[in-house]
Amino acid sequence: MEAQSWTQENCQVHAGSIKHYQEVPDMTKYVQWIEYKGKRLLYVDFSGIQDEAVYLGAIEEVEEEICSQPAGTMVPLLLNVSDTHMTMEVSNRSKQLMAAASERGIPDSPTAIVGMSGIQKAVVQAMQFLRPDIHVAPSIEDAKDWLAEQVGDLGSSS
Repeated sequence: MEAQSWTQENCQVHAGSIKHYQEVPDMTKYVQWIEYKGKRLLYVDFSGIQDEAVYLGAIEEVEEEICSQPAGTMVPLLLNVSDTHMTMEVSNRSKQLMAAASERGIPDSPTAIVGMSGIQKAVVQAMQFLRPDIHVAPSIEDAKDWLAEQVGDLGSSS
């Protein structure tokens, strides 16, 4: 199953669907804006996904939400990847998501990841040389604390 790639044009179509900083509970199965210590964070729950097609669909939801934000908006991410099965296609689709967000003008934002295996953790820690705004956290609470510190006042202005 080939995943649809969101272009800047597609992202603009969705830009009006969710207002900037509007709290939307249970937006989708995998994506939800949460507030923690007064900071707005995008919680992405991939936990338990073993099927590649399901994973690709979940990434699609994440991309749609990120691309719906106004250009220049920081989107602090909390990714829960506990008990997931990463494939090359999932990895490539994740890279496409980052490229689409960049094309839309969404800057690299602090990202905390929980639930990584040893090998995954080593790969991400090696990437931290290029992206020091990525943090491997031992728990969701630790991830939220770290993100709140990183965001500072960025996530509370409208």
